[in-house]
Amino acid sequence: MKDDGPFFGFNVVILGDPFDGELFAKGRFSLEEKVAREDATFEMLGLVLDVTKKEIHDNNYAKAKRFHDANNALWARVSQLVEDYEKLKASYQAVVSAHIAGESG
Repeated sequence: MKDDGPFFGFNVVILGDPFDGELFAKGRFSLEEKVAREDATFEMLGLVLDVTKKEIHDNNYAKAKRFHDANNALWARVSQLVEDYEKLKASYQAVVSAHIAGESG
């Protein structure tokens, strides 16, 4: 199947002084202009991070992971409490049944 429509592709250049040179990143082609522009920007970001030896720490994901882990711990505790309740309820029903059986027998 042949794709119709124009293909978009972008280059991103960060100009430098004569001693540094410039940084050049080329994005992939896409049928959507926004996607092509974002890809070129992402490539440049990766290049800048590589050159500067920096990392991006996304604290939002770290917070989400902490909440997820805490939620898992809470669900494990709730599950344990439900299990303990079911055991206690069964034990209580057994005692009540034994008592009723003892009275009628």
